[in-house]
Amino acid sequence: MANSQCTVTLQDEVDILQSFGDLEPILNVGGQTSRVILTAANNVMNAVCAVQFPWKWNEFNCPQFYTNSLQQDYSVVNPDGTSLTNLAWLERGIVIDVNNTAEPKPFRLVETGRELSQATGTVFNGGNANSPMFLVNWLTNNLLYYGTWGKNNTGSPSTGNNPGPGSVFINPLGASVLFAAWSSTAGGQITFSLNYIPNSVTVGSSLVVMGVTPITYNNSYNVVSISGNNAVVTAVVNPGIYDAGGVIGNATSNSMPNNPITQIRDANGNLLLLTQYGTEGLTAPTAPPNATPGTKINRVDATTEWTVLDPFGQGFRIMPVPVQTGLLWQFSLVGQMKPVRFTSVNQTLAPLWDEFEPHFQMGLIAQLYRFSPLKAIYAKHEPAWQHWLRSLQEFRSKEDREMEENVFVPDRGIMGGTAGRNRFMGPWWPFNYPTR
Repeated sequence: MANSQCTVTLQDEVDILQSFGDLEPILNVGGQTSRVILTAANNVMNAVCAVQFPWKWNEFNCPQFYTNSLQQDYSVVNPDGTSLTNLAWLERGIVIDVNNTAEPKPFRLVETGRELSQATGTVFNGGNANSPMFLVNWLTNNLLYYGTWGKNNTGSPSTGNNPGPGSVFINPLGASVLFAAWSSTAGGQITFSLNYIPNSVTVGSSLVVMGVTPITYNNSYNVVSISGNNAVVTAVVNPGIYDAGGVIGNATSNSMPNNPITQIRDANGNLLLLTQYGTEGLTAPTAPPNATPGTKINRVDATTEWTVLDPFGQGFRIMPVPVQTGLLWQFSLVGQMKPVRFTSVNQTLAPLWDEFEPHFQMGLIAQLYRFSPLKAIYAKHEPAWQHWLRSLQEFRSKEDREMEENVFVPDRGIMGGTAGRNRFMGPWWPFNYPTR
């Protein structure tokens, strides 16, 4: 999607800078205008992103992931199936009790860091609501832990929880109602369209519907047929026209199910991530050697789907390690992107917004002086670069005017005493604990 705040292109910068008498020969040396400006632009963008500051224009939401039984490491893929590769560093995050029926859903804080060691389990005191529920850091996929399909959970190098023949992966997300409609068929029936059919819902079983508007749909029904993600139930009385909402109260996956590990290393050394829940067959998912990341693996005897990961893509390690069953937590993390790589003068400066373009242009001028073969012109580089560094501080200050900058922080309370680490303020807090 094009960024409406980013319209200035590198060619626009070239057109401006060529009007500078001492820069024009640098830009046009050997007819390599694009090579020179691209090199300068990449140097400037890297310098901007190297500043220890969370630029809002460079933030992005990482792919969400969900806790799984006894699993500490989590590879992720983007919605298009590609591996995450553009994360520079993590800023902040929360975990959401995603299957909770309360509105709004309960959440807890996440503290992001640089490194966490591998662990098989953790005894963890959750503290209070101000404390971080989890610690998280990113690692390249090849440094994360993976299970081995069919390997014994004991007496092997594996830490356990391996999938194997017939293993069932239960969708951890609570089943929700997408649409519903009543008909007079067979004395009265309702067809509920769900986001998926839970394992606990079968023909002849009950379907417990809650949270629908209008409330006349909220009831326990007998399931008479299932087709795809549509469940047909008996309902003599017409409940009216469906409006919105609804969850399935008897879905066994309303809490975190006891699933095997959702990422494995196959027989050819490929790293695979489960991308569709279901039941494993009798044969292990295997991709050809050095398979292309994003390749989907489906088997005739299995309803699961696995996706090949880029070994140098990025995933996450969390602490504490989740227990076998319990609350399902959705990780929603925010990070800074890697510096964009300019490859064409037709590119805009995106993700950099147009309002910051003058600061970027000053960096380009300083970089271009550095490329001059003439001593007198080259000598302008260092003063221009220092001038740009001052401009970079102004650049930073444009985004650094939030209210938390305007506070006094006392060393202790009026009555003395201290507070412990559990008065968590987040990684942005610049002062030592205690905070109050």
